[in-house]
Amino acid sequence: SELSAIKDKFQTQLGELDKGALSIFRNNEETKDQIEKIKLGELDIVKENVRLGVISTEKGEAEKVRIAKDASDQLNALEDARLEKIKEVYSQISETIMEFSANRAEAESLRVTEEADKSMSIEQTKFDRQLQIAEKAGKNTEGMEKEHAIKMEALEEQKQNKLTEIKRKQFVMEKANEDKRAAGEQRIQAA
Repeated sequence: SELSAIKDKFQTQLGELDKGALSIFRNNEETKDQIEKIKLGELDIVKENVRLGVISTEKGEAEKVRIAKDASDQLNALEDARLEKIKEVYSQISETIMEFSANRAEAESLRVTEEADKSMSIEQTKFDRQLQIAEKAGKNTEGMEKEHAIKMEALEEQKQNKLTEIKRKQFVMEKANEDKRAAGEQRIQAA
């Protein structure tokens, strides 16, 4: 019958449905409409068969329940697929953001390290020249050496503080992402 052909076509379309994120959202309403049309068509056939006496009223009622259940099962499967796709897309977006964030943090760490190493190298070169001049002049260099060690230690500490801040920000970002992912999965499972 025509209804069976529509149902078969619909089942084929479901089988071929592109599960891509845009496709699943675009096709969702159309698919819901097709499920509803098939359900209504099957219900009309059952009513007509009961009216014509082809099947009993009890059998007709059982068929109506089966048809409603089938439609409900199809709608539930469609919603499950949609929610799974949302979860997948969110996960992909989240991974991309985290990868970008990690790359940014790594680049920032490299920049901080390079700048600190450059500053320390400049400071060391300045100190070496001043030390050489002082030694040639016969001056006591002990105070200069202590002052230089303090400066170098301060520069190293400053570098470590900046690196720690970058790592802390990255940790906060990762933790927030994990919390959002967990909350999103809970919402999807609850739905």
